Amino acid sequence: MHEVESMAFYGQTPWHGLGTRTPGAMTAAEAIALAGLAFEVEKQAIHLADGTLIADHFATVRTDRSADNILGVVGKKYMPLQNAHAFEFFDAVVSRKEAMYHTVGSLRKGRQIWILAKLPGEIRVVGDDVTHKFVLLTNSHDGTSGVQILLTPIRVVCANTLRAALAGSNRTTFNIRHTAGVRTAVQQAATAMGFANAYFDGLQEAYRAMAATRLSTDGARQYLETCLQIDLADPDLSVRSKNLLEDAVRRLYHGRGADLPGVRGTVWGAFNAATELIDHRAYRSPDVALDNAWFNGSGQAVKQRAFDAALALVA
Repeated sequence: MHEVESMAFYGQTPWHGLGTRTPGAMTAAEAIALAGLAFEVEKQAIHLADGTLIADHFATVRTDRSADNILGVVGKKYMPLQNAHAFEFFDAVVSRKEAMYHTVGSLRKGRQIWILAKLPGEIRVVGDDVTHKFVLLTNSHDGTSGVQILLTPIRVVCANTLRAALAGSNRTTFNIRHTAGVRTAVQQAATAMGFANAYFDGLQEAYRAMAATRLSTDGARQYLETCLQIDLADPDLSVRSKNLLEDAVRRLYHGRGADLPGVRGTVWGAFNAATELIDHRAYRSPDVALDNAWFNGSGQAVKQRAFDAALALVA
């Protein structure tokens, strides 16, 4: 069962094939409506069956449903960030045409929402190998995480959702707790994200350095072992782990975009083989892959190691 409850997107169909395509760029109101985010969340007291109040614990509840409406359990300091307020982060830049709503949706019956906005410009690594610039906001309504705002590139050729970060990655991500000042903090983060262009300029430089660095097949295999934390010399290594590594090696030479000039036989090619494997092969369903790619899952950790290891090879 897909964890994607509802979703709207503009442009190319996402790699997981889910959601409603919009014929034109979305406004904030359209994005909220089309993505099924026109609901609010409130805290409600929790009582036992005998009426006893559970102190300092509250249920987060969707107000648009009378059944199956409880999203999670939170503490007394928790403050919901309503979906409409989450869009305030993007409204100003979208209205000035400095960004556009790209993909918006809800996961797990509204427990988690995301907003992906596309920034102008692109990163061109080698030839037609193009990466676009995005800002991603995620928010949970079940108490499992705060609001996260991050810069993320997407490589168009293979439609990977990358979670790569430069050294000092805390500069590219804002994590905001659900406390009384959450709405104000999100607005402050919007101002601080003014360094986005500098970040993507640095990312382009890093990608081009990867593309300019040759890597042998043995070197690529060692690199992928590092990314996947697989030691082929381990006598207890599972068949699945061995197959995962071999799949990554194959994708280095036969994956999406591997035949582009300047990709095959380079650190850039090995890096994208690792990310393609995680986004397209390592998980049993598209929604699980999406969750691991964006929301602090194991796939995100692998891709961070892949990026760090690739930078070490070109340093």
